[in-house]
Amino acid sequence: MMTYEEARAYYKEIAGRGSVLGLEKMNRLMDALRHPERDLRVVHIAGTNGKGSVGAMLATILARSNKRLKIGRYVSPAVFGEREIIQVFRIGETTPRWISEEEYAIMTENVKNIDEVFQIHATPFELQTAMAFAYFASELCDVVLVEVGMGGRLDATNVIERPILSLLTSISMDHMAFLGNDLASIAREKAGIIKEYCPVLTGPQAPEVMAVIEETVKEKHCMFGVAEPLPEDVELSLKGIYQRENAAIAAQAARWMACSEEEIRDGLAHTVWPGRFEVVSEKPCVVLDGAHNEDAIIRLVENVEHDFPGKRVILCMGVFRDKAYEKELQILRGCAGEMVAFTTKSGRALPGEELAEAARKAGFAVTVAEDAVEAVDVALKIAGEDDVIVCCGSLSFLSDIREKFLAFLGER
Repeated sequence: MMTYEEARAYYKEIAGRGSVLGLEKMNRLMDALRHPERDLRVVHIAGTNGKGSVGAMLATILARSNKRLKIGRYVSPAVFGEREIIQVFRIGETTPRWISEEEYAIMTENVKNIDEVFQIHATPFELQTAMAFAYFASELCDVVLVEVGMGGRLDATNVIERPILSLLTSISMDHMAFLGNDLASIAREKAGIIKEYCPVLTGPQAPEVMAVIEETVKEKHCMFGVAEPLPEDVELSLKGIYQRENAAIAAQAARWMACSEEEIRDGLAHTVWPGRFEVVSEKPCVVLDGAHNEDAIIRLVENVEHDFPGKRVILCMGVFRDKAYEKELQILRGCAGEMVAFTTKSGRALPGEELAEAARKAGFAVTVAEDAVEAVDVALKIAGEDDVIVCCGSLSFLSDIREKFLAFLGER
């Protein structure tokens, strides 16, 4: 039987298959698995930013409600460990349990065998999506929240034929090489998760995005709603101004699923979602945020300016080469003047020296570190007790950097 370490090694081995949009391979996998996704009540979530936060909030509301529901959640990408992508909230729990190492290995071996026997040559994301559906079906989950990996229309998760609800979070420019070079084109890809006669909910969107969504729901004959702002007295456990927009979507979705206002408020006050404007230290203040595209960076700057006006801010940053990092640096310059640049572990990483050069051109005083862990050491040496360290640029390094900061706090 495959071990957990062997499962991890297998996904690394086939990582060269890349990210391929299209549903042909997923349909073949689902045929071989006898379509476990058809036995699930799925809430399908697409968007550029906020998918994870909306999913975390809605899952917590449902799990803590009086309906005694077991909630499955498929998260993309993993940040704090491979098993994070497949989570289950047992009845009444606030913190989800990840799929166990043993279960992860068994499920991986199963989809690996199917892939090899039928010569599908699926990507890691396709195989993990298939095993997630199989796992949630075996766990008899009452509701499953599924995040799109990239886009929507051709994403592996879009084998879902009849979601009970489709959610569209904030849509902005991202993955242009795959999804299109304008907002309307990207919105069409995201709106591809909308299925005929299935309810659709969104939050505020740019006019060209909303036009695409409205056109699609009309064509598909869907019940459609736009989430209303939350009352000011609703307490959120997640930090960040933008989280109120995400919470409004989660709250409206919960209402459509017959949750009471009391249950909604309770869930929003108890949601846990690490790495999203997460404060892990007070002196110095250390903020971890996975902002990795222009819209998310704008929101990050707004939050920093709102929560830390007049403070000295030091960025700790690594990015992917295929991101619009030069534009993002111009935006970040509005809240910070110093940076520790480093290279992420990903094959898509922009070398720290190149990021540093671009940052200097944008007006930053820059120090270069070899990796995320070294960057933490440098940032802590630079910062005083009253300063703010903001770690951003990618979700890929948050696990290492969070572990380092928490270790630092434990040593003091």
